[in-house]
Amino acid sequence: MSTTSRRSARPFYGLFGLGLALYFASQGAGRLLWPLLANLLRLVIAAGGGWLALRWGADVSYVFEALGMALAAFGLITAGAVATGAWFGPIVWPRPRVLAPEGGQCP
Repeated sequence: MSTTSRRSARPFYGLFGLGLALYFASQGAGRLLWPLLANLLRLVIAAGGGWLALRWGADVSYVFEALGMALAAFGLITAGAVATGAWFGPIVWPRPRVLAPEGGQCP
């Protein structure tokens, strides 16, 4: 069972770490709505997926697959919320400035 859990959930620990780091950073920024919603969804996916897997008589490896999906969802939702402006507004590329010619008048 140990190798099954590591093989199923291991690829998603990085995303969970990203989500956890952004969760604590969101506490510092005072913006916790999206990280809390992502954490709630992680709980729903893990509990619901695990329950469904066991209810349908599947192997325990499917429970670990549900846990891996829950970890990935938490990390991706939290990172997506921060990237789309949950803290301080959306991230936009700076617009190029038009410099005035030497005479000081713009065309």
